[in-house]
Amino acid sequence: MRHFRTNQKVIRQATIFFTVIMVSIFIILTSIVTLTDFHSKNIHRGIEGVKSTFLLDFMSMENQYFGQALPADYQSPSVGGITFELATNIELGDFRSLLGREIPGLNSRDVRIIVAGEGTDITNLPYESPAPLEVILEERETVKDWVDEEEEQEEAPSVELADEPVVLIYHSHSWESFLPHLPGVDDLNRATSNDVNIINVGEHLQKELEKHGIKTVLDTTNMTELLNNLGEGTGYSYHASREIVKDYLNEYENIDYIIDLHRDSARYNTTHAEIDGEDFAKLFFVVGEAHPNYEVNEALAKDLNNRLEEWDKNITRGIFGKDKSQGNGVYNQDLSEGAILLEFGGVDNHMNELHRSAEVFAEIFSEYYFEQLEEE
Repeated sequence: MRHFRTNQKVIRQATIFFTVIMVSIFIILTSIVTLTDFHSKNIHRGIEGVKSTFLLDFMSMENQYFGQALPADYQSPSVGGITFELATNIELGDFRSLLGREIPGLNSRDVRIIVAGEGTDITNLPYESPAPLEVILEERETVKDWVDEEEEQEEAPSVELADEPVVLIYHSHSWESFLPHLPGVDDLNRATSNDVNIINVGEHLQKELEKHGIKTVLDTTNMTELLNNLGEGTGYSYHASREIVKDYLNEYENIDYIIDLHRDSARYNTTHAEIDGEDFAKLFFVVGEAHPNYEVNEALAKDLNNRLEEWDKNITRGIFGKDKSQGNGVYNQDLSEGAILLEFGGVDNHMNELHRSAEVFAEIFSEYYFEQLEEE
């Protein structure tokens, strides 16, 4: 009996000791967390090198629901490969990750080449570098010397259009302009204007789409003025245009396609194509990969890009995927399965070249659009 009471006493003492130790550890850990500012921002820094697909794969081990968001062709990486990538920030099978920090320009490796167009390689990947607000606010002399080919031709036969638009064209970076129309400007970082810019391309594309029978609404918001009024910089442009797009989608229920037009910062040797003796501005698509359903937008871009290549392989630079490490990462493409970000030419292209490319895209898009209607 005495032996039993002794055991009970030992157990009570051990329990008290263990409880005190656990409470002490909890207090110490709480103090460390408070002192080291251990919050979500620091957690984000710690895991920013981890691919979202790996995190989904890891979580799907506990809950298979997460695995539904993984690409159909996804293969789980080896533990050794994951450990190596996390420790070295070098991605196996991609030499750019080894040299990216040493060679200027290769840090754009985060742009994924989904489809490489004619002449596209890692040396001429698109990159996002909007000019500061104070630069795009500057007034510049402009020259409107392009030919409106529609005026030179006989008036096209009228085409019956739907009552409401099915396509929205807008311009998140409406200030993006072209050096041939900015006399005295030779700095590509100042190829901006609130008078002659990518909106002029949008106007021509709208005319061409409607010429093919596709009712289109064109947004001509001066994004420079809007951002200035909001007290925001150019990095806020996609957030601002998002509200514009949502307003149009609420107003016009039949809009199935939203097209955000841009121009790239690349130079003429990358953005120019001569086809059958005429000059064109090359096109390319950007797919925002920082939202769950980006593969639907990617499939649309692939279809249109294939059709452009069939028209002439030199007209397109291909399709590029971007996540949040290379810009906004979403580009409002989560708002519609028919969302397209389309880049027209670069800083050195003339409006005549841009208009010709708009005519080609309108022809290609209209073929795609009416085929989809027939299949419904």
